[in-house]
Formats: sequence, C-alpha cells, structure tokens
Amino acid sequence: MLWPMLEALIRIRSHLKASDIC
Repeated sequence: MLWPMLEALIRIRSHLKASDIC
C-alpha cells in the first residue's frame, strides 16, 4: 500500500481471484 505498484498488484490479484471464483 505504501507503493502504488504494490496496491495495483494487489487489486489485480484480487480482481483475478474474484473473476476466477465467479
């Protein structure tokens, strides 16, 4: 969260996981 890149990666992973779950 300190770095925008890490936040972006977390969001991408979260989105991919959510998409995979769906």
